[in-house]
Amino acid sequence: MFKRLPYISNGTLLTLSSLMLVVLLVACGSSSTSGTPSTPAVTPTSTTATAGAMTAYQDNSFTISYPQNWQITKQANNIFIFADSSGAIKMTITVAADPNGTISADSVASAALQAAQVLLKNSKTVSVPSTTTIDGETWNQVSASGTQRLNNQDTDIQVVVIATVHPANSLLSKSFTILYQAPVATFSQDNTTYFQPMLQSFKFA
Repeated sequence: MFKRLPYISNGTLLTLSSLMLVVLLVACGSSSTSGTPSTPAVTPTSTTATAGAMTAYQDNSFTISYPQNWQITKQANNIFIFADSSGAIKMTITVAADPNGTISADSVASAALQAAQVLLKNSKTVSVPSTTTIDGETWNQVSASGTQRLNNQDTDIQVVVIATVHPANSLLSKSFTILYQAPVATFSQDNTTYFQPMLQSFKFA
């Protein structure tokens, strides 16, 4: 009568819970001008300018290029937030231990999107390809849109979440989650101008 659920370790539950909390905290931080994350901006470990006014950022888990005039904040040593001056256009990268890929990329992406949707009014899913390729690996992809309070006004935004586990099936496996968002009115342009170049520059360390 009752379906037996697969065994989930305490570590797995903690990782999923932490991921959802991270998304909520990050989203809350952008919901108004008074909610800006309090952590100081992180100085990039590499500041080599590239074409298109981009700057390289290097962590021990990945490297990525981002617009020179964007701010970077780092939380809990594994959450990296890249945002424009308004905070409305941003990308958040979360890296978490996931030994042997216990938590699938699909589960990670779904959990992150559900957490983000909690803060969206009239949230609805947006149709996007179920996977995308970054640095030669397949990432699961999901998206939603809804209304969020940004800079003291209600703004329709679109959120895209992609996730993968790297390296696969290893004690050193980590889940990589990238959440990027922008106002619906400018999302297509922002995706072309900012997000896609950033994603194309992403490399696993």
